[in-house]
Amino acid sequence: MPSRRSSQPLFNTAGTARSLRASPLFAIGPAQPGPAIRRGFLLSVPIGLTLIFELGLDTESAGAIATAALINGFPGMDAPARPRAAWQAAGAPLIGIAAALGILSSQTGPTAVLALGLLGALAGFCFSVSLRLAILGLSVTLGMLLAALRANLTLESQSARHAIRFGAALAAGVAAYWLLGMDDHGYWIPLTILFVMRPERGETDHRLILRAVGTVVGLILATAIAEVFDGSELVIGAVLTVAAAFSFGLLTVQYALFTAAITTYVVVISTTLGEPAFRAVDERATGTVLGILIAFLAWRLWPNPAGTVDLASQPNMGGAGS
Repeated sequence: MPSRRSSQPLFNTAGTARSLRASPLFAIGPAQPGPAIRRGFLLSVPIGLTLIFELGLDTESAGAIATAALINGFPGMDAPARPRAAWQAAGAPLIGIAAALGILSSQTGPTAVLALGLLGALAGFCFSVSLRLAILGLSVTLGMLLAALRANLTLESQSARHAIRFGAALAAGVAAYWLLGMDDHGYWIPLTILFVMRPERGETDHRLILRAVGTVVGLILATAIAEVFDGSELVIGAVLTVAAAFSFGLLTVQYALFTAAITTYVVVISTTLGEPAFRAVDERATGTVLGILIAFLAWRLWPNPAGTVDLASQPNMGGAGS
């Protein structure tokens, strides 16, 4: 059974998920590492080319375009070329709009909390439609959402409860870094929540552990790289490209290693904005710890009703033929 699962695609071309469960700390799966990492390096090519332009020519964007390309690559990462291009084309303007809304709403604490809370609720509810939509967040079509609403617009529904729990946790994460004054690195709190929270408590707890381990590894590795190669745009660009490739390649292979890769990317890209490598390392670690704590408490304070069937086992989310 495990070998058959690993040989099948994680998604079908329509974006319906079979499963996306994090493997144990030292285990590999469900995807096979060879093909997944090769695909990751292929997807990192445009990111690397963009970094050459942004870092090599010292543009004002300083890696922002490459980072947007990294984010937009995840929803269709394992789809064939045409569906992948369609998902990326649909996702690009939505990511741009979300970024603009983030800039506008972040001017004050209350608007930042409200905006991310509402956006997180929408993204969390998308688990009932398609995991690709959950990964992309905003790329939800009206027809698909309405179909899910009929069956899930009740607090007894796991989808509705996860939407509220997810949005509330993200809002709490934003509120925490505003209240603590973590202006430079507060994004680590909602970022951690975004990656670890799932519609099942057991899977969320599992990811909390892997996230902690991967973050520690990524922080150590990235800080060392940034300190040693500070000022070398060519090396930094190469490191960012490789980190992006492993982020794509390891997401469905080993979540702790994926976390280390994406942490490396985020930390190293921050050095291109002029931040010293060792500055505010404690805030990065503190942000991750707070994000893990909020995600943990969100499930304890408002669990699913007793006897609720996991969302991943529902017909539209599981099975090879879905």
